[in-house]
Amino acid sequence: MNKVTGHVLVVDDQVNWRKALINLLTKEGYLVNAVACFEEAVEKLSHDEFDLVVLDVRLVDRDTFNIQGLELLGLVKAREPAPKVVILTGYPESIREGVLEQYGADALVLKVPPGSKFDSKGFKEQVRKLLIASKS
Repeated sequence: MNKVTGHVLVVDDQVNWRKALINLLTKEGYLVNAVACFEEAVEKLSHDEFDLVVLDVRLVDRDTFNIQGLELLGLVKAREPAPKVVILTGYPESIREGVLEQYGADALVLKVPPGSKFDSKGFKEQVRKLLIASKS
């Protein structure tokens, strides 16, 4: 299997998830940056180019406490070139049908599907596929 490389930004307000995703993606050989909130993500995106953004849907911003990841998704996808985006959520009910297509997300991954553990293998495969697609 060919080695896939890429620069990934993880945006999640939960420190344990950020650490876990950094560890998982770094072990796969990706260059990973992580931020905790909307403002940090906007700042990072203004200075760096990313191939992929892993974005938590429910972000708790340190100033407003209510900025959703979908707002950030719109900003990410408006960039040229637009990185691929994986929406990560523990609240699948918060993603209405058609919302991902409307905002331009490339994939949806559940943090913890009901009754099971996080599907790290499926997540890594999704990331790999999207990074391959971003290079073509």
